[in-house]
Amino acid sequence: HAAYNALVKTSRDKVLFYWSMYAAASAIILLTALWLPTEFTVPDRPVIWVHAFLAASFYTLYHLATGVAYSADGGDLSLSYPLSTTGPLYIPLLAYLFLGEIASSQTLIGIGVVFAGAFLIQLRRSGVAKIRRTLRIDGRAARYALLAGFLYSFGAVVDKQGVIASNFFVFTSYVIVFMFLMLTAATLTDPNRRARCLEVLRTTPGTALCGGFLLYGSFYLYRYGLEISDVSQAASIRQVGALFGVLIGVRMLGEPYGLLRLVAAGVIVMGVVLIKTG
Repeated sequence: HAAYNALVKTSRDKVLFYWSMYAAASAIILLTALWLPTEFTVPDRPVIWVHAFLAASFYTLYHLATGVAYSADGGDLSLSYPLSTTGPLYIPLLAYLFLGEIASSQTLIGIGVVFAGAFLIQLRRSGVAKIRRTLRIDGRAARYALLAGFLYSFGAVVDKQGVIASNFFVFTSYVIVFMFLMLTAATLTDPNRRARCLEVLRTTPGTALCGGFLLYGSFYLYRYGLEISDVSQAASIRQVGALFGVLIGVRMLGEPYGLLRLVAAGVIVMGVVLIKTG
């Protein structure tokens, strides 16, 4: 998950690159469908279409929000990606309301720790006095990354409903295809992107294909985990990617504030562990 987000960050047009990755992942799905039995390609219940469409809608909005965050001034991967993984802040409440899952007190403490890490990671300075002056979520990149995390939490709950209702493989395949169609619509309604969509596939086919494989693997592995665990746990454990996002951003992309963001990502991971073990 962190790896394909790093590819998105380095691309020129974030939405177009998301579209190219989903095009590649959808092509992989269509090719593998030729060799799979029907139970792995056709939903056995009509409600799966509804769950897949709703999940795809939330995740498409999540991608659009992260695209804005990555494109904004100061939208470093080591800042925006960890903030976009703050979905566990909201998932326990949504899981209780829609799935009947009850969070423990330790889980709630973990949520608070995740929030603290999310705040720390967007700071651009250290020191008590300076932190006091920065006690706010600062900047367009940070705000859109946090919005992405909020949208993700709704998608995660719908995901859980989908894997409960059907085979996780079938459900995941349709989520990816629906997201490709939605991103295609977003691309075609923008005249500038519409003119450049095929250019992206022509000029960076290897990167798009690599991103498609990473996305494909990430989607199926996560939803398999979601099938065998509570959504609060599965979604929280996935957020350890925040640490990898910081490492990739600082070490490979040369982004600033490495030590502060690494510590903040570690705080997020600590919160995730509390949520998981709670």
